[in-house]
Amino acid sequence: MAFPDKFTINNGNENSVPVNLLSKELQAVNAQQDMDLTNNLSVEEAQFNDGTIKTKPALFVIKIGGNVIDDQGALQIFLKDFAAIPENKILIHGGGKLATKIGAKLGIEPNYVNGRRITDEQTIDLVTMVYGGLVNKKIVADLQALKCNAIGLTGADLNILPATKRPVKEIDFGFVGDINIEAIGINNLEILLKNNCNGSLNT
Repeated sequence: MAFPDKFTINNGNENSVPVNLLSKELQAVNAQQDMDLTNNLSVEEAQFNDGTIKTKPALFVIKIGGNVIDDQGALQIFLKDFAAIPENKILIHGGGKLATKIGAKLGIEPNYVNGRRITDEQTIDLVTMVYGGLVNKKIVADLQALKCNAIGLTGADLNILPATKRPVKEIDFGFVGDINIEAIGINNLEILLKNNCNGSLNT
């Protein structure tokens, strides 16, 4: 899946605002389907008693994968483009290969079945430390340096992404959960976004 050089923000009017969302250096990464762009631009309009119409601001939710996280050059290019988006935005990220590298130093060997990680107690501590700590806070610091006010969160913070442990069938994947979509903490996210806090969310 490749994205165009220009992505259009539809503000509900006939005129749209072009944004240079992805630099050309990231096109090779895009071709690997490592970056998923979800454009939640359903524009909501409300008409008030005085006849005025107000448009709800757009929200961009952008997910980057390990190939971007592991490539500092690509990550910095992406963050620069992300920071330039004038609308509300949330960045969702994983941790790339860093957890495996740090785990090896700590004597924690990864265990995969059918290409999926078995997340035991040691591993959940490791990925929480690396993804929710080191990686997330570095991204937040980089965004702040780009004058993009950001806050780093995990799904547990403010109970934004409540989940239940996946039932064990043939394989027990450990601390792997399924998100309860109906209970997502949308109200808490709205409070942050309304106060100019763009989210960097580790999943």
